[in-house]
Amino acid sequence: MPIQFIRKFAAKTMLVGLILASPLALSLPNGLAFAQEATNQDNGGSLVKKFVAAELVTAEDLGIENPGILTPNPFYFVKNFRRSTLRTLTFNPLKRADFELEVLNEKAAEIKLLLELNPKSESLEFAAANYQFTLDRMKTAFSNLKDSSSNAAVNQLLDKLTNRALTHLRLFDELKGRLDLAGKEKVDSLQSKLAGVLADTLERLDNREKLVLRLERAIEAQSGGLFKELRLAEILSFAEEQSEFGFLFKEAVLPLEENLLLTAQLKFTSEKIDSVLPAVLELLPGDSSRRIKTLDLAREYFSDSDLRNDIGQIRQLLLDLAARSRDIGKPAAETAVRAAAEATGYLKNALTDSGLRSNSLNTLLSRAEFNLKQAEESLRGGQPVSAFGQASIASAAAKNALNQLSQYQNVEKAIKDLKADYDELMDLASGNGLDGDNAPELFALFGKLEKSLVKLADLAVKDSKPDQTMAALRETKTILLEAKYLLGNLLQQLEEEAVAKRSAKPLIERVLQK
Repeated sequence: MPIQFIRKFAAKTMLVGLILASPLALSLPNGLAFAQEATNQDNGGSLVKKFVAAELVTAEDLGIENPGILTPNPFYFVKNFRRSTLRTLTFNPLKRADFELEVLNEKAAEIKLLLELNPKSESLEFAAANYQFTLDRMKTAFSNLKDSSSNAAVNQLLDKLTNRALTHLRLFDELKGRLDLAGKEKVDSLQSKLAGVLADTLERLDNREKLVLRLERAIEAQSGGLFKELRLAEILSFAEEQSEFGFLFKEAVLPLEENLLLTAQLKFTSEKIDSVLPAVLELLPGDSSRRIKTLDLAREYFSDSDLRNDIGQIRQLLLDLAARSRDIGKPAAETAVRAAAEATGYLKNALTDSGLRSNSLNTLLSRAEFNLKQAEESLRGGQPVSAFGQASIASAAAKNALNQLSQYQNVEKAIKDLKADYDELMDLASGNGLDGDNAPELFALFGKLEKSLVKLADLAVKDSKPDQTMAALRETKTILLEAKYLLGNLLQQLEEEAVAKRSAKPLIERVLQK
């Protein structure tokens, strides 16, 4: 699992203000003092707005600066006529799939521009329907592809599909904020179809290793700021839900969700953003039901007790807000309960088949079963919001257990991948002139990581108790991600210093250096 490392890692955010007085923030417990600090230090909420803005999709993300004529224009038919003509002349299945993906991306760019220029929901709904028409065509085109990703052209096309699907899913989360309930439901359906096309295509044309690498590359390529990983975990979790347990796509996504959430924890604790979490998590694009599920999964992976407590309280407040705004009704609760039952049942069978004696996995199973039972009782009692919340907790516990079980059953490969990542980080650090003298904290982490890898390998060789091995595996992964995060910040500092030195030189020297 080599790291596609980004040199321009998100720069450290300077916390010069706090949070706007949102309804969510004001309802937090006094002990957390969110509202008080917000009132005293940042009435404008500039920091919150900055964090939210950093997660929005841009025209650059879509690769189309000017999409041209938009759907409300009476001459839009000219653009559609051109597309129809090109479509008629495209016979090769691979080129046809690529063509439909390009048209789909053009229509996403049209929606992006409409979001900025025309807030009327009628125009946005029409543009979304126009997008769905092309999505249906694209789905058919990709289903006609026969070659696997071993074909270089297919491999390149799948990279493009994966990156654009993640970007479009993020964009439609922004779109839903401008629509009424009926419009949101239509966009939900559209997102489900797009995520389904992605999952089905990669499931059919990729093997596990290529699928994981492809998703990792797409994740690295996505834009975003301090909340990038949390948002992508939310998007990937939604896409993963479109696939069944036991299928390749779901098994590949579960550990990636863990990596994203562990990285989110590192960012949140490093930047000390507990004061802005409530408002940002309320205002970020997306719907409350998916965010609640992501926060429940985050609590499974976060080890920082203070952060887990804060996340738990914010999650409950989001659930209360969803109840008041009726964002979560009986259909959503029924779907969540079915998903929790499926995850819990699959976990129970997987543990039985594995024959493992694991206290931690059995505890997670018991927790999932208990919360599932609570969810079913709440649903029967006419309490859909409570049922949804309990079902979300059950699903998160089951996914955590399934992820750990899968990694334990493939522990040798996991160790090999972690060692490859460690070697790549070391090479990257050394190649940029970093060592134990000028980067002591980083190289102390490298030493800690090396010891953790040795311990993990020793446990695997001795076939130790599963709980010990799984705990060591997560510990090693956490240290690796911490080292990656720190190295990213150091490389960012080196780049900023280099830019400052170049700009300080006389103009003639800068010209001669070019």
